Amino acid sequence: MLLLKLSTQPDRHVQSKQLAAELFLEPSEITRSLQRSRASGLVYVSGAEKRVHRAALLEFLIHGFRYVFPAEKGPMTRGIPTGISAEIPPYAEW
Repeated sequence: MLLLKLSTQPDRHVQSKQLAAELFLEPSEITRSLQRSRASGLVYVSGAEKRVHRAALLEFLIHGFRYVFPAEKGPMTRGIPTGISAEIPPYAEW
């Protein structure tokens, strides 16, 4: 969420305290997130300047997000089966 917020900021010199307040997070969480993002090449930080590597962020959102938050099959519930939980219909000959 932090990187998406940073990528929409018009000013690259945004303070971590301001980001923390806008995202309802602790400043220490912002600092740790920026450190992880810098280590993985998603953001460049120099003093108050924070620049998101947009191509890397887009690649992460498209291909890497499912590895960070994998889908988990839940318990049986009422409702209409969809996706992988739906039965495969029998093959109909025309």
